[in-house]
Amino acid sequence: AGASLEAGRIGGQLLPGNATGLVTTGSLFLAADTPLGPMYLGYGMGEDDNRTLYFFLGRP
Repeated sequence: AGASLEAGRIGGQLLPGNATGLVTTGSLFLAADTPLGPMYLGYGMGEDDNRTLYFFLGRP
């Protein structure tokens, strides 16, 4: 189990209305060794209500 927090700065022209260009995100994830190989399950959330759910089974 784990968590991450990330921040990055990109050009303001790419993010209208964001004067600083700073973008922040976070995620939570679980990992386990299974009989079918490694398994990863995660959920990430960013600004503007952007969200993602990801699942990996086996080696990426």
